[in-house]
Amino acid sequence: MRAAFDPNRHVLSVTKGWAFEQLYTCYRWQGDSHENGFRNMTRLEQRLRLRSRMTGKDILAVAAWGRLPGRRARLVSGPVDIGALDAKAAGNAASLIRDVKQKIRGFGLAFTSKLLRFYDPVRFGVLDSVLARSWPALGLQVCSGARGSYVPATMEAFKSYATWVTTLACIASRLNAAHRTCPHPPVLLAKRLREKGRWTCADVEMALFAKAKRIRRCRLSRQAGHQPRPRS
Repeated sequence: MRAAFDPNRHVLSVTKGWAFEQLYTCYRWQGDSHENGFRNMTRLEQRLRLRSRMTGKDILAVAAWGRLPGRRARLVSGPVDIGALDAKAAGNAASLIRDVKQKIRGFGLAFTSKLLRFYDPVRFGVLDSVLARSWPALGLQVCSGARGSYVPATMEAFKSYATWVTTLACIASRLNAAHRTCPHPPVLLAKRLREKGRWTCADVEMALFAKAKRIRRCRLSRQAGHQPRPRS
């Protein structure tokens, strides 16, 4: 019988020796980088953070940032009363991501987690196929489709998302308790989107995403190095 996943024990094992501060500064996505203050993410967060009612344009902005395929993007609609759904969920992340996902056509688990990340970066982070593959202990199925990999939006996946944000919170708590400062870009502090040096779930997720991408590049490089040379 498979033992239940213990986030705290897993955190202790995976974070040992990891330079989260460096990983955070190495995060790259869609033109966002530490050097430019994560400009697109900062604009979205400033627009959506703790916004109780998300309009169709708000949701499409997240879809564009996450590169949602055009056919699915055309299905996206709004508004969504995310604040009311959050209150109803009463701290149950599995219920919240399920309820929000059901309100947005065209969004799966990953894109719904992106919306939650911008809604409340202190409590939530993204969970996509890149991160799901790098954290096999979550037990998430990653499928391949015509436009890339994805995590099916099942009840088990929603529960795994709740485990994921618990894990992010555990890591953030341990980093903060150890007085390990998160190197936020000055613009995040100037716009009061972060408390100086304090790690949030979204910050930790960004560091883990950078780590996952690094591991994937190393794996692909090793595979390429062991490929037989073509005959001349």
